[in-house]
Amino acid sequence: MAREVSKRRLKSRAKGGGSAARMPADKRRTKRVDETPGFGFMNRGGAREGAGRKARLGAGGKRLHHSHAARKRVTRHRPVHVTLNVVAGLPSLRGALLAVHVLAAIAGGNQREDFRVVHFSVQSNHVHLICEAHGNKALALGMRGIGGRIAKKVNGVLGRKGRVIADRYHAHVLNTRAEVRNAVRYVLRNAERHDVLRGMAETADVWTESFENAENTEGSGNAESGARGGGPRCAWWTRLDPLSSAVAFPYWVEAGGAGAAQAPEVLVAGVAAIVRTAQCGLFRIAFEGEPLSLREVLPAARRRGADRGGAGRRAAPFGGLVA
Repeated sequence: MAREVSKRRLKSRAKGGGSAARMPADKRRTKRVDETPGFGFMNRGGAREGAGRKARLGAGGKRLHHSHAARKRVTRHRPVHVTLNVVAGLPSLRGALLAVHVLAAIAGGNQREDFRVVHFSVQSNHVHLICEAHGNKALALGMRGIGGRIAKKVNGVLGRKGRVIADRYHAHVLNTRAEVRNAVRYVLRNAERHDVLRGMAETADVWTESFENAENTEGSGNAESGARGGGPRCAWWTRLDPLSSAVAFPYWVEAGGAGAAQAPEVLVAGVAAIVRTAQCGLFRIAFEGEPLSLREVLPAARRRGADRGGAGRRAAPFGGLVA
């Protein structure tokens, strides 16, 4: 009996029967047609290619501001290189007026459990950070804390109001061992790529030879002059940028040499109060067995001012601070 009923239902469906077919035509549901008139001259709004405010471009066609496209995924297993720019017209962040306050702002914002600053470098108009975050939200909140503290301290010292952080911070996720090495070298020796050390360019050869002759000599006050040019003998750590975490970086070739001078504890403790120990295993893999060397020259093509006659030269391995 059940088979006969099912056969009847199949036949009625095949012939177009059923409740909908037996319903009067005036009571059947029909698809409503949108009768809104269209206007050809209305070409604004809506999701379309090229919609939205256009990016501001400089004279060379380059964007003046960072893109607001979705950031790449951030995890606690990959460090991030972050660049934070400040507005034009402010005094140098490396000057005696603002440097200590910027360092205090970085230390104050480096207290979260899901966000940590591993390395930093303060330049005249921007700050480089190597960070670890447990996600995109943790990175955003951590950078908001650091950026807000820098803005408050700078405005408080200068007695001004208004914007301090110029733009959205730039973040580059470091996925490979080579990227980690390049980013850390770039951040810790960033002062050599900018104008803050240009005043020492003419003495680069003297510093280099002095370094080779006295790499095992501690201090520079009572040491004899170098073999050529009368340059002073300095310990390896005197060539590091004092407004960076380079002095606390444990993977320098010069620091592990036999009889190498140790950096003063007060400098190491000062940097240790700002940064935190890296927990990402990629840091250990990137530097263990192959540390960085201060003798390694930096590519001149990326240095500011290379187009002013310096394209054929390379930056000599020297450090220090010219504020």
